[in-house]
Amino acid sequence: MHIYFNYLRAVWLLLCASYLADALPQPWKEAKIYLHENDDYQNAIKHASPGDVFIFTRGTYKGPIVISKDDISLFGHGASIIPGNTQAIPNECSGFAGNDSAGMDTQAGICIAGNGIKFGEFKEHRRITSVTTPVKGVHVSGFEVVGFSGPNIAVIGAQDTLVSGNILRDSATYGCITAGSTNSRVTENTVTSSNLNGIGICMDDTGPVEVSHNDISGYVVGLCLQTNGAQVEENKVKECCWGAFLDPNVEGVELKKNFISAMNPTCFDGSSGIFVDGGINNQIEQNWITGMKLTDGNGAGIMVWDEPDAVANGNKIERNVLKDNNIDIYVNSTGTGNEFDDNHCSTSVPTRLCDARS
Repeated sequence: MHIYFNYLRAVWLLLCASYLADALPQPWKEAKIYLHENDDYQNAIKHASPGDVFIFTRGTYKGPIVISKDDISLFGHGASIIPGNTQAIPNECSGFAGNDSAGMDTQAGICIAGNGIKFGEFKEHRRITSVTTPVKGVHVSGFEVVGFSGPNIAVIGAQDTLVSGNILRDSATYGCITAGSTNSRVTENTVTSSNLNGIGICMDDTGPVEVSHNDISGYVVGLCLQTNGAQVEENKVKECCWGAFLDPNVEGVELKKNFISAMNPTCFDGSSGIFVDGGINNQIEQNWITGMKLTDGNGAGIMVWDEPDAVANGNKIERNVLKDNNIDIYVNSTGTGNEFDDNHCSTSVPTRLCDARS
């Protein structure tokens, strides 16, 4: 009898636990929410719970779309995001990329932003000095985002963000930028501009960032590297002025297996496939760079340069293939420890930086 009573008690406790598990809120439970272009989608996102998945059905949606809730995903199924007809409600991304041609704050198409962001000086964008609470675990995929004055997608003050499989067109400033964030991943996006606008993809993060398998075209700078230790691999960049631009004092970047081609014919003197502007201890390996030509003969495949406050030191430039450029490798640096090994190319300044003919 005692054994039978214990058995009934155990069954009762299991049933109660099961009931409570279903009744109580569970952040790990996923809810799929289908949105249409006439829905109040911003309000839906504002009230999201962790694990929610928002599916934007076919249609045209007005941005900015602001995301500040943790662990949510937005998927576009034939969804386009364009600027609205009225002045946008101010958000964390407003003015992040400066002012537009009318003197108004630039606006992002999709703004993924943490809370308590403090901004510093403005250069190409407003630098982020601190973040009180980063937004975590956001995934944005499958959208076409077109024509915003600020970044088409901005990731600021965030952690563990994934931006993948989007088409980002004709931003006046940035196709996509990550700034003041950690563990950002930007992959398999198409970033293009019909005019020679600002920057395709930029990374200005405080922690690790991966940018890979993107297709970038038509920007002044294809890839802007301002994050120490960034991993930038297997991207295709074409018809830009600088395929990849490493900012002064940026350190420990891995720039590998990228294909950079067909410099835009309207580009400026000194444009190049990869420009190391006072960078330190970066690995530039196995990139294929072709078609870096200007009418004045000053296009280059890879350039290594010093700034008054940033001397290029310790960069390893190895096993790259450079062909059909005005100059394959051009070095104007007093730095030490820059190594050029097994590069397949034909012309260099100074000479003898090409180990094999391309």
